[in-house]
Amino acid sequence: MQFLRYSLLIIPLVIIIFFGFIILNENNAKEFVPIEMTKFSSTTLDNKNIKNTDLPNTYFLNVWASWCITCKIEHPFLLNLKSNGIDIVGLNYKDTKSKALGWLKELGDPYTISIFDYKGDIALDMGVTGAPETFLVKNGKIVMHHLGELNQEIWEQKFEPHL
Repeated sequence: MQFLRYSLLIIPLVIIIFFGFIILNENNAKEFVPIEMTKFSSTTLDNKNIKNTDLPNTYFLNVWASWCITCKIEHPFLLNLKSNGIDIVGLNYKDTKSKALGWLKELGDPYTISIFDYKGDIALDMGVTGAPETFLVKNGKIVMHHLGELNQEIWEQKFEPHL
């Protein structure tokens, strides 16, 4: 009977420690394995045809949308990157052109190119789970990926070491 009491305490504790260890190890993983960039053909927000092969050898790709609250929060940081000479390609995700263009006109445009991904097909092929997400692409390979808001701390920790 006493064994049963202790096991009711010990078993949940072991489970919590086990999952805590897994979560801590995933969050502390420093190495990102480069993967091939998705091949695509689309249009830009200003109605020009574009393919992945038209993009530079090295670029940042930021997935954004006018409906995305967190995108609005990270937007000033992206404008700051642009003012410091960093070129960013935007991937407008599941949005309308009129809302996206209005958003950029109102808040400023940090992107050298804005790819229009109305259905989200390009993003889906890249494994995007939502907006915002930022990728660093070098020579056709994604070498860094961040889910969520891009800010100074994330920039310094994840992206600057690859520049």
